[in-house]
Amino acid sequence: MSELYQVKVPDLGDFKDIEVVEVLVKVGDEVKKDQSIIVIESEKATMDVPSPESGVVEKLYVQVGSKVQKGFPILSLRLSEGRAAPPSPVAAEAPSAPVAVSPSAPLPKAPPPAGISVSRRVRLAVLGGGPGGYEAAIRTGQLGIETLLVERSGPGTGIGGVCLHSGCIPSKALIDTAHHLHHVRELEERGVSVLGEIRVDLKKLQQWKRGIIDKLRSYIEQAVQGAGAKIQKGEGRLLSPNHLEITDGGKKEVVEFENLIVATGSRAIELPGLSFDGKTVLDARAALDLEEVPRWLVVVGGGYIGLELGIAFKKLGAKVTVVELQNQLLPGGDEALARPLARRLQQLGVEVHLGAKVEKFVSGMAHVSKAGSTFEIPASHLLVAVGRRPNTEKIGLDAAGVQVDPKGFIPASEKKQTNVSHIYAIGDVTHGPALAHKASAEGVVAAEVIGGLPAAFDNKAIPAVVFTDPELSYVGMNDAEAKNAGFSPKSITVPNRGLGRAMAAGESEGFARLTYDENSGALLGAALAGGPATDMIGGLGALVEMGANIEDLSLTIFPHPTFSEQAMIAAQRVAHKKK
Repeated sequence: MSELYQVKVPDLGDFKDIEVVEVLVKVGDEVKKDQSIIVIESEKATMDVPSPESGVVEKLYVQVGSKVQKGFPILSLRLSEGRAAPPSPVAAEAPSAPVAVSPSAPLPKAPPPAGISVSRRVRLAVLGGGPGGYEAAIRTGQLGIETLLVERSGPGTGIGGVCLHSGCIPSKALIDTAHHLHHVRELEERGVSVLGEIRVDLKKLQQWKRGIIDKLRSYIEQAVQGAGAKIQKGEGRLLSPNHLEITDGGKKEVVEFENLIVATGSRAIELPGLSFDGKTVLDARAALDLEEVPRWLVVVGGGYIGLELGIAFKKLGAKVTVVELQNQLLPGGDEALARPLARRLQQLGVEVHLGAKVEKFVSGMAHVSKAGSTFEIPASHLLVAVGRRPNTEKIGLDAAGVQVDPKGFIPASEKKQTNVSHIYAIGDVTHGPALAHKASAEGVVAAEVIGGLPAAFDNKAIPAVVFTDPELSYVGMNDAEAKNAGFSPKSITVPNRGLGRAMAAGESEGFARLTYDENSGALLGAALAGGPATDMIGGLGALVEMGANIEDLSLTIFPHPTFSEQAMIAAQRVAHKKK
């Protein structure tokens, strides 16, 4: 009788949490000894992991995006008849890495836990009313599926989630206001002088911001209810695979559901010794609620959230210092995009310390260590923005049998199903970038799968945007990623300094870069810096998604003078050279 053998990640030295960027086999494939089965990527290298044995793939434990380290299981092989399994059989160790999801067959509806009475029954409950949750509820409502959308109430919460109440929307209100204020101050060289002092009333700005949030929340609620879904305020916690307890104040009720979508989002990571107090040690939500501009702001973390808010507060009048543990701004991102941003920070007078760590914050001083030495930075406020973690701990996933990986993420299939087939997971609780538009797209996929439509989340490209100065955006693959994917990549970069619209707007810092396959001409990715980069990237993303090539873009007539024509110019430089 043939035996199962578990293939594990080999010794990778001191590296941990290395990302799986490609899975080269699937269940049922016959694998030969030394055949590559996955591709993993660290900060320094990309490597293939070969199979140590021959056999047929019985089960996969990883998927693209999984984080692995030495000893984590990759797959199970059924060895050839009569072939003895080497040491480390499957039974010796249960998978601890994020697993590729093979949803179970539909389970019979679980009875309510003993002593629990069910107040109502619905076909679908959506736990979380952020961009993923409310888009899912709108779509299922349109499909005629009885839907209950559950969202907690309280500071920084409500329909719209973090994005609306304490993230995307309020941050852009602050950033846009700061940009206009600073732009006025930069107009003197064009002959525009401002007589008198320009004042910033942050309290009035907060009132205006809250008005925007209220209007958008009302619009979303109308859209959800107009589609036929119902909204329930309260905290949700699973009691079984089919029962959700909803608590609102002192009132509790239990809802029985046929399907569930988990869309509970994420929260800011808190660092040891720098606990959030909402007054001087702030997360992004608290920073966005300030009614006075900080005198000295130290931003802990040089990622997009910290840099967006740090630049905004600098333009509003704060003295700003950025402390980043890695040796690059926007760590893990494209170095080409980080370079114009670094130059602009210097022009704005933002002090940056890379390869540094804030150890503690005491009596208005941030204590920083760097390269074996320590120093202090004056700080009235600390903004800690070092990443986010999924909200999966207190919602009863274990009671429903839903698998969660060691970092709290829920593995989900391309149909957004968890290992429990009628429970779905979308947005920040799943692997991949924590982006509102990704969550929304996943919400629609989950809704349509529940509605019986042929849907799957198989997008080629998810655009990313950074609302710094200059604005940055990218979509698809860069050269290194394209090479790892088996393409023969080339790229063309055109600087904005030769673009008429950019010069006239005083925003000549930046560039447009296109990545394409040298053999087929297929457009594989794009990166933009400067101008309205965040608005323009969607169009290029559409071209990547539809499989357009560099000549298609070169033959498209863009309006002049605009920032958008830079993409056409870049494409023409490639296409015309070929002709």
